[in-house]
Amino acid sequence: MAASKCDEVLAALVVKRIAAGAPIPVACAAEGVSRQNLEQWRRRAETGDAATLHFLAEVERAHARFISQRVVNIAAAGFAAGDDDGPGGDWKADAWLAERMDPESFAPSSVLVIKAEATANGKALSAIDAVSAAHPEPLTGAQWRLLVLSALAGEVDGDDEAEHVEH
Repeated sequence: MAASKCDEVLAALVVKRIAAGAPIPVACAAEGVSRQNLEQWRRRAETGDAATLHFLAEVERAHARFISQRVVNIAAAGFAAGDDDGPGGDWKADAWLAERMDPESFAPSSVLVIKAEATANGKALSAIDAVSAAHPEPLTGAQWRLLVLSALAGEVDGDDEAEHVEH
């Protein structure tokens, strides 16, 4: 049965799971709180309901503490590698978890490259569309390349440049 009332005992159980690393929806589901109830509690908090405001604040605090501890562990493992005085352990497990818990802050560079490529592809398609719309007439390969590259660089709107290219 899904929990519909946000009480202190339930909130403490959910927060404990989040503090241990469970994603918020998973922690809630494990304690019988449906996604619908979680969203309902968020809406209640927006209206100023004290119990749900406190619960959501504790959820955010637990999530932040978890991520912060991963950062501490990664730093400690990096400094203590091969050192008998430090914790030593393998930092990769913490890095993996931090990356998944907060991808905006910890995503590997390959994810950032993929996002950049997607942005560049979108810009290239927009430039091609702009040139096609401005020039329904046939263009030579050199004219086409110049117009698309100029549109990408933001130098022209795609009107007059085709006449200046000789091939």
